[in-house]
Amino acid sequence: MKTPYHNDIDQDLTPKDLLRLYTTMVTAREMDLLEQSYTGRGEAFFHVSGAGHEGTVVLAEHLGPQDWLHCHYRDKALMLARGLTPRMFFLSLFNKDESHSRGRQMNAHMSAPELKVLSLVGPVGNNALHAAGVAEVVKNQQGAPLVLCGLGDGMTQESEVLEAIGHTVRNELPVLFVVQDNAFAISTQTKGKTFYSTPQGKAEQFYGIPIEYLDGRQPHLCYDGFGRICGEMRRDREPRIVVFEVDRLSNHTNADDQRVYRSADEIAKVNESGDPIIHFQKYLLERGIEQEQVYRIPEEIRAELAPIAEEAFRSAEPRPFAGASAPLPANVGPGAPEYRGDMTAMNAMGAMNAVNADEGKKPLTMLEAIRGVLGERMAADERVYLFGEDLEDPKGDVFGVTKGLTSRFPGRVRNSPLSESLIVGESIGEALAGRRPVAFLQFADFLPIAYNQIVSELGSMYWRTDGNWQAPVIVMITCGGYKPGLGPFHASSLEALAAHTPGIDVLMPSTAGDAAGLLNAAFESGRPTLFFYPKT
Repeated sequence: MKTPYHNDIDQDLTPKDLLRLYTTMVTAREMDLLEQSYTGRGEAFFHVSGAGHEGTVVLAEHLGPQDWLHCHYRDKALMLARGLTPRMFFLSLFNKDESHSRGRQMNAHMSAPELKVLSLVGPVGNNALHAAGVAEVVKNQQGAPLVLCGLGDGMTQESEVLEAIGHTVRNELPVLFVVQDNAFAISTQTKGKTFYSTPQGKAEQFYGIPIEYLDGRQPHLCYDGFGRICGEMRRDREPRIVVFEVDRLSNHTNADDQRVYRSADEIAKVNESGDPIIHFQKYLLERGIEQEQVYRIPEEIRAELAPIAEEAFRSAEPRPFAGASAPLPANVGPGAPEYRGDMTAMNAMGAMNAVNADEGKKPLTMLEAIRGVLGERMAADERVYLFGEDLEDPKGDVFGVTKGLTSRFPGRVRNSPLSESLIVGESIGEALAGRRPVAFLQFADFLPIAYNQIVSELGSMYWRTDGNWQAPVIVMITCGGYKPGLGPFHASSLEALAAHTPGIDVLMPSTAGDAAGLLNAAFESGRPTLFFYPKT
């Protein structure tokens, strides 16, 4: 990684460095061509091209091992520069057993925990809240880590994206939002349909964040801009937005035919004027690199990739896997004794400090039992954080579940904005970065607002990454009607909806003892859990 305070490509990068970047860009392009060939023959089933988007490779020069990447699905060149191998991409193309997901993820939806490349999302824009959650954890860590959130222009209007941008501003989180704007969301032209494309022209800022526009068709001109932006973020620890303007040089995917909505002249023009590899070749020649060397590289890469792709194609098919969740630890598996907590004395889990000795001798309400377990777990594990509406003292939750925990654990009981999707999405990001978040949804009636994050991300994370990424989030949800007149919006449970969500444990205690036992089991399991409890 080049120091983030130097950002002059002519001074920073030697001819050898430039050829390395060029080789990565060409590798990504040649991989696309091979993937298209296999898909066209029916030997692969899905392909998404990064052609035209290879210029983000220069961003890799300003990122270090401490940084986290939640990439866009066209970020093939950037992910190659980060350290993912062509073989892993081909294994993913063919959905093979050795792929990062054991064949469970779509092509280009990569993941590499060892490189801090987070598992790419399917519902576009979901990654923005995860990026915010990761940044919440790493903001003050050594090395001033950054979190990349890769977006497309079409996905910028997803609510999760807008919520995440606002949250990173309010909490001053070092998230670099890079919007790869190729002017299309499949066939829809995105001009006038993004937060930065207004009737008055290109917006200069959003939520107070300055918007930087970089010409991704000419990667060598973007190096300096990315370097300056990353350097500023490492100093001030605040978010930035970059609109990386590119041309899409292919169909949206192999299931699309751009000739239906783009003229032949338009396609020819963008292939001539918008190809970052052609522009980078010209820059290499201007830097004095021999033409023969520049033009020889694609042939050499082509020859190297062909046997790698063929070996991946012939590798083992994925084995059947019946479970969507991690195996339960022995101490909470079938037949294990229920741990309800020791309310009167010290025990193996720590002191139940939330209740005094006199209270420990009396029967506990379910609310007291839940509060006691939360306090015990927070005392025993500094990774446990609570996040939700109205949790902080003096209110301590609308039903008093968290009352007193703010003063006992300063900074670890936090009020959230009024946004259920943000509460769950950010908690997922925090869990991916190593915390043990407990997210609170104030009423089960509003569970559907967070359901996208629950079903698409929380429930699928273990399965789609073969357990390489895990999100042990406990979501606390009050449910049911507790008095007349609440109508349809404050009396629901929705536990049946939750129970049909793969990869999620759903718990609903009926007694205080059950509440303590089940909540302790949820913590011990390390599995995503929805914990329903009555409002009374």
